[in-house]
Amino acid sequence: MLARYFRGTLYYSPKEDIGVVIVRGRRPMWVFEVKVGEITRYEAVGAVKRMSTVAEKVGLVSLRERPGDYGDLSLGPKELLEIAGKVSRGESTQDNPPQ
Repeated sequence: MLARYFRGTLYYSPKEDIGVVIVRGRRPMWVFEVKVGEITRYEAVGAVKRMSTVAEKVGLVSLRERPGDYGDLSLGPKELLEIAGKVSRGESTQDNPPQ
């Protein structure tokens, strides 16, 4: 869903500490840390630092609640639902994520 929304291709990273990478062509555009539970401040800061060398933009996704603003984009259940609605209507964005 995120790859379609950001007009890219989804790749799963072979590294355990990186969730997914969205690329356009061969260029990594977004990298996301994805967790089912809460992302603590400590985890968020570490993930952003670690993943910032992989792609231009770093995002945090939690299915429990929206993470703090430590990266370029933080998504919780409400934001994911908004993106799902836009994707189902055929809408996407390149650099205009939900706020």
